[in-house]
Amino acid sequence: YAEGMFLETAHTSDKAPAIVNAQLGTIFMPACRARFAQERLSARAIGAIHTGVADILGTFDERYDPKGLDKYAGTKPELVTLSLFARLGSFDWLAYPASPREETNSLIEFNHDSYVIRGDIKVPVQVKRKSGHKYDPTVAVVRFYEIMQRVNEERRRRTVQLWGNKRRPTKPLEPLGYNDFADLIVREAKGQWLSEHEAWLLELGSMAAVTEVMKKEQIIQNQRGIERMGGLAIAA
Repeated sequence: YAEGMFLETAHTSDKAPAIVNAQLGTIFMPACRARFAQERLSARAIGAIHTGVADILGTFDERYDPKGLDKYAGTKPELVTLSLFARLGSFDWLAYPASPREETNSLIEFNHDSYVIRGDIKVPVQVKRKSGHKYDPTVAVVRFYEIMQRVNEERRRRTVQLWGNKRRPTKPLEPLGYNDFADLIVREAKGQWLSEHEAWLLELGSMAAVTEVMKKEQIIQNQRGIERMGGLAIAA
């Protein structure tokens, strides 16, 4: 009943974040129920989550920003990041949308847009399109601008390799923007053809997000170890 009331309330809003949160709540409900029941989702079920998030991405501009004003600049990178994890098809690397309370923590350094459950460790994930606020060392910050920089560097490098000693194009290669990258995710989720190079760019993005979470997971583990040692010292 509570879930239904939340979704109904969110769907009546005309603001993109509220509507998107409602859609994400529906999409991720099977994963949340599986976690509650201590069960695991199949790769197929996770694929359905990836497709659901990609469907939101694919219609986002038309529905929420038809004039191209970039009104909800932070929302699309958050959706892209959820997809970068979901496309891996692993329940151990599924990123869940954060609750409104988690996104607006009074302690700004702990704010996060999503989180990944690694065993008994919850790794919060904050998505940044631009550089800005510093976050707690336990928060995985997926810096989208850095991912796009790496993607474009790799794209240029592979293009040079492809041309080899042949005559190269006279115009410089146009860099991919985050909308272009989102389009690749949508195409992949829909089963549309991607070149080997385009598929590799998505892998690069997923691995960048996973690497950041792994770093923070280790920090949290280390902190827990220090706390346990402190508890043992006090008990002694």
